[in-house]
Amino acid sequence: MKKILKTLSMAVAMFALCSCAGLTGPRHYELTDKDNGRTLHLDRGDTFTVTLVSNPTTGYQWKFGTPPYDETVMILRGDKYIRPEEQLCGAPGKRSLSFLAEGSGRTGLRLIYVRPWEKTQPPAKEYNLMVIVKDGTEDEQKRGPVMRRNSKGELVPDRKRSVLE
Repeated sequence: MKKILKTLSMAVAMFALCSCAGLTGPRHYELTDKDNGRTLHLDRGDTFTVTLVSNPTTGYQWKFGTPPYDETVMILRGDKYIRPEEQLCGAPGKRSLSFLAEGSGRTGLRLIYVRPWEKTQPPAKEYNLMVIVKDGTEDEQKRGPVMRRNSKGELVPDRKRSVLE
């Protein structure tokens, strides 16, 4: 009887371990300016938010740089400005951009901090991120070259997926 109970309890424990392993679900990552230049490895369905200091009272805005990111790999889910806690005139707030890992592949995210009317001036700041999304159902090495559409809807070769390459 003890042997049967021991075997049964071990089977229940193994079932619980195996069923919990599949329940982790999508992950979420919070990124800041300290993550500039980082490579982010995601699974399909994961999300991430980039939060950067922003002060629109100076005329500067965070804009998407070129080349645009690949919307078949990740999509923008939210864009909001977070007001400063201090009520001081000119105090900086934060810009928060949230993304969803949509499909497998790799793409670069380039954000530039510019004044829109200063077309010939270089950006005051830049933020670059490499995003690699794995689907889990396909071998990334055997996929081969493909064409894709960028955020402007243009058809471009797969080799241009990254701004950091």
